[in-house]
Amino acid sequence: MTDCMSQSLSSFLIHTKEKQHLLVKKLCLDDCDISDFQVAQILTGVKAQAPALKELYYSNCKIGPSGSQAICQLLPHLNELHLNNLQVLDGRKIF
Repeated sequence: MTDCMSQSLSSFLIHTKEKQHLLVKKLCLDDCDISDFQVAQILTGVKAQAPALKELYYSNCKIGPSGSQAICQLLPHLNELHLNNLQVLDGRKIF
């Protein structure tokens, strides 16, 4: 995924937040080779639909400050959050 693609997806999610059939209720990001910026962009779009999102799975990926902040902003809306085998951008393994 490129930065442009993640920004486009985010824009799509933001502009479709009023359409019930297009709301994201469960998001799984597993073994994604996407940057911290791209994760943050996607989650920004999902946040616009936040009341609909109930489950977030994020595993086998890298995470940085932008992605971490975006996840924290979603916490009040989530029923389930699954974090597994994440690596901080400096190489440390967390969760």
